[in-house]
Amino acid sequence: STNYPLIRNSILVSVVGDDTEEIAYTILTKAGSGCSFNGNTEITVKDLENFPNSPPTYKVRFERPENIPIKFKVTLDSKSSIASQDEKAIKEAILASFSSGIAKARIGQQIVASRFICPVSNSAPNITVISLEVSRDGIDYKNSIDIGVNEFPVTSSSLIEVVK
Repeated sequence: STNYPLIRNSILVSVVGDDTEEIAYTILTKAGSGCSFNGNTEITVKDLENFPNSPPTYKVRFERPENIPIKFKVTLDSKSSIASQDEKAIKEAILASFSSGIAKARIGQQIVASRFICPVSNSAPNITVISLEVSRDGIDYKNSIDIGVNEFPVTSSSLIEVVK
């Protein structure tokens, strides 16, 4: 976790992508003007919907999270024969699970390594997974990683290591 500081009686919306103005407007229309906003991005929004002639303006803040690379280490049984297509299939299974389904990596959520074991095992039938771990730095591998509200987990095939 990141222990992100929040203003009392406020909301925090953490968003990746899309139009900054549209995001700020949507936050204002959903949350209203009766609370404070948190975040690293501030946009001034005019309330044209309720006051078309003389709209008041509101400063809306929201978070644009930092990309956090997540590394994977898949350890296979030393007796497992692994071909290059098996390693590619393992990496593709992790990437697919990382972006959808029960293992999907999200802002403010925990990434649990064991959620990736079934997709990996199913991707290459001749392998035996001994362990699957995740890391932020590629040194300290763990069974899970907490992702803060100001962090967006990302990975790629180059961040996935398959070892025997």
